Amino acid sequence: MARGVGAEMGIRGFQKLNVAADRRTLGQEDLDKLVDLLKIRPLQFCLFFAALFGEEKMEKLMSLSVQRVKTLHENRGKRLGREPELGEE
Repeated sequence: MARGVGAEMGIRGFQKLNVAADRRTLGQEDLDKLVDLLKIRPLQFCLFFAALFGEEKMEKLMSLSVQRVKTLHENRGKRLGREPELGEE
């Protein structure tokens, strides 16, 4: 299966520090535009996974992903002894 540039950049190109810097430097109008552009992205991922794997597997994948993010955030907070700031390792 060929890898698409969009999927590759969406995953490998993700840098938490870059996102944090962008969020701090973007104006409210630009952040609002970004939210408008991204708000349907979770639905698109669900539709893609459902078509690829079926609805049951899609639901498991999405639920597991949400739980992993929560666990990572919680563990980072424990390691720091406080809530981590946006983009902080």
